[in-house]
Amino acid sequence: MAHLHTLHIRPQIYVDLLDGDDKHPYYLYVGATEDYVRRYHQKVQSYDDFHAGDNDGWSTPDFCRKHHKVIETLSLRFVDGGKTCAAEEQNTFMKWFHLHDCNMEIVRGADWCKPGVLQWSDRKRVGRNGFGATLRDAYDTWSGSDQKIEVDRHKETFLAYVRAIMGN
Repeated sequence: MAHLHTLHIRPQIYVDLLDGDDKHPYYLYVGATEDYVRRYHQKVQSYDDFHAGDNDGWSTPDFCRKHHKVIETLSLRFVDGGKTCAAEEQNTFMKWFHLHDCNMEIVRGADWCKPGVLQWSDRKRVGRNGFGATLRDAYDTWSGSDQKIEVDRHKETFLAYVRAIMGN
C-alpha cells in the first residue's frame, strides 16, 4: 500500500461477518484495503465461483474463498497512511480476538488468516519474505495497552451487536 499517498487514497480497515458452521455460528475476518467495495465483491464472487467449481486463483484467503461466505460488514473505517493502516488493522484484529476470549478459530485476518486453528506461535507476515511478531507477542503487547480496558468496558455491546445481526 506504499503507493496510496500518491493516489490520495485513504486505506480502510474492515471487519466482515462470515457464515458459520457446525462449530461456530459465525466467523470474523479483519482486513485492510484501499477499496473496500471492490474487496467485498471480490470475496463474495470468489466464494461463489469456488463453490461452482471455478478455482482460478483469486487473491482471497482460503478461509473466506473456500470455507466461510461474507454475510455482512460489521465495521469500515478510513485511516491515514500505510503505517497507521498496519497498526490499526492489527489493533482491530486484537480487539475482536480478545472479545472472543482468544478463540483460535473464530477471528482471522491481519495476516493471521490460515484455514484451521491458529496457534500462538503463528507469525505475522511482513513483506514478501519476512515475518514479524508471533500471535502471542502481538496479543501480549496489545493486552498491555489502554485499548484492552476500553474493549473490556464495551464487550457485551460488541457481542450483542453481532448476535443481533445473526438473529440470536
